[in-house]
Amino acid sequence: EKWSNRGVSGRVVSVNPQTNQINIEMRGLASTSTIVLTPKPNAKFRRYAPNSVKFSEALVSSLTDVQAGDMLRALGDKSADGASFAAEEIVSGAFQTVAGIVKSVDPANNEVVIADIQSKKDVTVALGSASMLKKIPEEMAQRMAMRQSGQASGTRPGGQGESRPQADTAEAGQGRRGGGAGRGGFGGRQSGGIDDMLERFPTITTGDLKIGDMIAVSSTKSLNADRITAIKLLAGIEPFVKAAAANGGERRDRQGGQSLSIPGLDALNFP
Repeated sequence: EKWSNRGVSGRVVSVNPQTNQINIEMRGLASTSTIVLTPKPNAKFRRYAPNSVKFSEALVSSLTDVQAGDMLRALGDKSADGASFAAEEIVSGAFQTVAGIVKSVDPANNEVVIADIQSKKDVTVALGSASMLKKIPEEMAQRMAMRQSGQASGTRPGGQGESRPQADTAEAGQGRRGGGAGRGGFGGRQSGGIDDMLERFPTITTGDLKIGDMIAVSSTKSLNADRITAIKLLAGIEPFVKAAAANGGERRDRQGGQSLSIPGLDALNFP
């Protein structure tokens, strides 16, 4: 609970060892903001281990381990104007989002093989007890992707894309609630936020996935690119893939590949 009440989370934009500061970008349902994080004296650093989704297996770390592009969560005190944050505990990790078309499903071993839409290679996705499996309702996915596409191009999407974020959250509540209280995301439980909305999406199982489905998976960056362990798996993500393709010329990742951003997949589970 303390991480929810006194925590911030986001993607690392830059790290300045000289000033001992970290700039992070925090995403909301319809906007983003930045905050400057400064570790307090004797602040504790931890970092997720490669191939592990367990907070209990996070390793002792330091500021020098934090890299641009990492996901980061911090516990501490925010300034009155919300522009800066003094952190007493910092947890970071290198994560990735992989999207692809389901080629085979093995419910007995809780594994799915997908054809990665970027690398064009097969990737085996292992699903463990800590993995969260959800499906985005089709109409909501379309609205969210339209809004996201409008932000990328600097314009406000029309039609259904003008729906307010609160409406999306309320509609998500109509699905079966899954995950329970222990399923808060990397950013902690925030009422009306991305993590809260994600929890309200219908929960699915490995057996619900079918060959030909388009899914996206968040995981730590694995030493073996052919096999990953899912932190979160989302089905029903076709509108986001189409939006990323439409904006591919202007939204590229650092390796020059197409940038794919799906709300909620930047999140991790904490105890």
